Amino acid sequence: RIVDVSDPWNPREVNHIRVDEYTSTRAVFVQDSLMFLADGSRGLHIVKLTDELSVIGYFRTGGNAMDVAVKDGKIYVADDED
Repeated sequence: RIVDVSDPWNPREVNHIRVDEYTSTRAVFVQDSLMFLADGSRGLHIVKLTDELSVIGYFRTGGNAMDVAVKDGKIYVADDED
C-alpha cells in the first residue's frame, strides 16, 4: 500500500499494488516517482508511481533478490546467488 503521511495524524491510502502479484517482496526502495521492489525469486521490479501504478521494468537476478538501493543512476540488488 502507498500511504500519504504528509499529515501524520490523518494518513490516507493513495494507491496499492495487488499482493498476489508480488508475494515474495523482500525490500522496497523509492526514489522520485519510481519504486524498486526486491521480489525474492521473481527478481527486481520497477514500478512507476503515478495515479495508475505500472511496472515499467523487470530484471531476473538469478537467485533471490533480498534488498535493493539506488544511487547515482545505478540499481544495487542484494541477491543470494554467487
